[in-house]
Amino acid sequence: MKNAFRLLLAALFLLPLFALANGLPDARHIQVSGTAYVEALPDYVEISLSISETASTLEEARKAVDVRTRSVLEAAASGGVLEEDIDASLISAQPEYEYANRGRVYKGERVNRSVTLRLRDLERYSELVQKLTGSGITRLEGISLHHSKISELKSEAMKLAIADAKTRAEIIAAEFGASVGAVYGISAQASGPSPVFRGGIAGAAAMSAESAQADQGAGLKIAKQKIHQSIYAVFTLN
Repeated sequence: MKNAFRLLLAALFLLPLFALANGLPDARHIQVSGTAYVEALPDYVEISLSISETASTLEEARKAVDVRTRSVLEAAASGGVLEEDIDASLISAQPEYEYANRGRVYKGERVNRSVTLRLRDLERYSELVQKLTGSGITRLEGISLHHSKISELKSEAMKLAIADAKTRAEIIAAEFGASVGAVYGISAQASGPSPVFRGGIAGAAAMSAESAQADQGAGLKIAKQKIHQSIYAVFTLN
């Protein structure tokens, strides 16, 4: 099983070169790859949380969630989150049961509302978390760091990867007494940064509001992320 997995990874890695091989030039040529990355500090944090309530009727549960949601959104605004960086549109409802040895017991109707917040002033992270945990949230689902200028960072990394491919081609060609001609084919791969979780409550995928409040004092630790780019190219040789 391990060998099969390694072969699959190798096939996926070499796929761009195989794609280029379907139309390689008849003349002398060289195939090269170029890789590069840039580093940048994330500049905003995304916070996902949920608000849920169980009541005897669906309407009662919905109203209770609405009241708590208003409190959460007020806390978010006072903690530095802009109105356009709030998404509270996802609502779900379902019956709730308690399971025992002899079956299940109906407990009521449960309503859940998911809220996603983007905080762009990272200095206010601890303040915001403290306000949120005291505002009526049920669970803190996750916290991740992102870049607002990810497109520009990817473009910068791609330019470096292209330069790397050209340099490799020139060095190899020169060693064999040739020079690089025109580019014949190109295949590029992008690899943006995965969301990074750092420190304090950000280290957990999900936790209750009580646990988050107890742990929020650890603060947010930010490290640079690497944005990788790769390019595969075929050049003719002179």
